[in-house]
Amino acid sequence: NKEKLLQKCNQIRNITVIDKEKRRKYLLFELLRSKTPKKLFYYSEMFGVSEATISGDLDALESWVTQNQLQMVKRSGFGVMVTGSEKSYRLALHRFVNENVTDRELMELLNENQTVFLDQMEGRIDHGIVYELFDGKVFSKVRKIFLELQESKLKSMTDTSLLSLLFHLVIAVERILKGELIDENQGVLEEFEMDYDYDLAEKMIH
Repeated sequence: NKEKLLQKCNQIRNITVIDKEKRRKYLLFELLRSKTPKKLFYYSEMFGVSEATISGDLDALESWVTQNQLQMVKRSGFGVMVTGSEKSYRLALHRFVNENVTDRELMELLNENQTVFLDQMEGRIDHGIVYELFDGKVFSKVRKIFLELQESKLKSMTDTSLLSLLFHLVIAVERILKGELIDENQGVLEEFEMDYDYDLAEKMIH
């Protein structure tokens, strides 16, 4: 029981964020990461600000949520959470990643040798707001696939594009493991089959 309690304590993120923009970024991160409603008090305690401040932050973030075809549900006694289709949710996560991986962070991670680059990424997976979105084990497995394939298409990609593809796949795999699936019609799948990269996608899926 003590070990379980310690694990819980280690999971608690005690953040004191004074900067408004940074606080809102972390709040959006928490909303995207959590699939259950949380009371304003929960976020108020987390960020060390009043519930009125959190309410204002949520109002400011609502346009971003709406732009990604998601909905911010806020009800008294219920709490607040983000809802929407699985496809929109994944796209929102991907956009959040793209918006919050800075050029400086990329420069620290990028390396001419893709193996070294991917090793560095694996080492950073548990650090920083973006990397906290992902399961390190899932990331390691996706990385392993990249290295084993030895595909010329992957080798010719820029580091930024490779990073984006990695994040996209990790998001997809994690969501699938949680039983969150996207229903696509057969017509869409047939269109994909005509794409130049379809064979590579099939190999990676397999």
